[in-house]
Amino acid sequence: EKLSPDMNSLFDLVVSGDDAWRFGDRMKPEPDCYLYAKKVLGLSNPIAFEDTQISMEAAVRAGIPCVAAPSEWATKQDFSKALLRVKELSEVEGLDSLTQMVSATKTTKPVDGLLFGSIGLLAHSSEAQWRAFNQALREKYPQRGAEIEWDRETYVESLKACGGRKRLRPFLESKGVAASEA
Repeated sequence: EKLSPDMNSLFDLVVSGDDAWRFGDRMKPEPDCYLYAKKVLGLSNPIAFEDTQISMEAAVRAGIPCVAAPSEWATKQDFSKALLRVKELSEVEGLDSLTQMVSATKTTKPVDGLLFGSIGLLAHSSEAQWRAFNQALREKYPQRGAEIEWDRETYVESLKACGGRKRLRPFLESKGVAASEA
């Protein structure tokens, strides 16, 4: 999804799942979206920021150091491949300290780009997304009532898959809803 016009102007490039055809249709944890962003922006030494393990894997597979800022529902995931793990992006002490970390682990080239992998990095939204999924499910399947709703624990577990569509299909199938109906 594209951002609002006000937010879109803050970024040089916005890429979403709808753009996957531009980079080969492979979604995270595959590195394709990051390799595409590096190419389009002409970057050689960016740093990525991600909020889930599976999304961090995409950056790592692309050879991009990653700062993990786990979403409130991904805090128990494994971020051991991250350059740095912070609770909030405000804990990052500045680009100079990140550049020094990257230089110590990768190259001496200066950092030339920041790649934010999820809107969840900028505003915690797991609770809002969960509620929105459930509202959409109630509206699409009113005859199923509360039976079709995602319980919190199952939703949190589903965050190990990247992208709402990838999470939604197995959930619906577990509820006896054919994927083609979704």
